Amino acid sequence: MSQLTVTALQLGLLVLLWLFVLGVVGVLRRDLFGARPAAPAASSAPPRAEPQDQAAPRPARPRPAAPPAPEPAPRPADQRPRALVVVEGPLAGTRLPLDDSPVLLGRAQDCTLVLGDDYASGHHARLLPAPGSASGWALEDLGSTNGTSVGRGSATSKVSGSVPVGVGSVVKIGRTTLELRA
Repeated sequence: MSQLTVTALQLGLLVLLWLFVLGVVGVLRRDLFGARPAAPAASSAPPRAEPQDQAAPRPARPRPAAPPAPEPAPRPADQRPRALVVVEGPLAGTRLPLDDSPVLLGRAQDCTLVLGDDYASGHHARLLPAPGSASGWALEDLGSTNGTSVGRGSATSKVSGSVPVGVGSVVKIGRTTLELRA
């Protein structure tokens, strides 16, 4: 083989090696930091407003029905959750007494309840006292990657913002299921 052919093959292999390394770095970045949301396609022309009298009415698209809000189990009015119990997951059987201080849930070592769950974020969710609430406690997701759910079976709903929880409420974080008990 000529020297030119050998040099071209070496450069080609070097380019392939760098493409492979950049691909691995991209996969690791997405795995660690999550995928970026897709940006909406921007058109070069500004959107036109149609006159109201000439616009044909658009048929309304049916929206999927939102799952019903989970109903807490029936309980006396003065009964507040006194314990957080791990029902399923790596820490099944763990019971954490609830006092008047917030409970931080996640994989980080500084959390009140450290979850040994690969699908939980470092600081996944927080359970905090809500004196104005009838249930006395509220749950909020702390921007976790996989989200936090409240409810049982088909009545499960994702937590966004702060959601009141009470005795009998079931909280799902990754593969871990927690229940608030009296």
